[in-house]
Amino acid sequence: MPRPDSTLGAAWRNAAIDAIGKSSRREWKQAVGYHRRSLVETLMYRLKVLTGPCLWARKIGSQATEVSIRVGVLNRMAALACP
Repeated sequence: MPRPDSTLGAAWRNAAIDAIGKSSRREWKQAVGYHRRSLVETLMYRLKVLTGPCLWARKIGSQATEVSIRVGVLNRMAALACP
């Protein structure tokens, strides 16, 4: 039972620590899909570093187009790097 003055993030963190303690870190990562999350975070980091941290378009449709172009550039770069 979390304390009344604690935050939800702290409760989630404490639950994760308890789950890791009951099994291994590797089993916990597989159970919660941590590897997939890590891959997505790495992808977003690469996208922002290579193409900039913000979108220039103002309208939602234009932003979607801008993101599509950025992802296309990243995919092309990845394809060139893979044998």
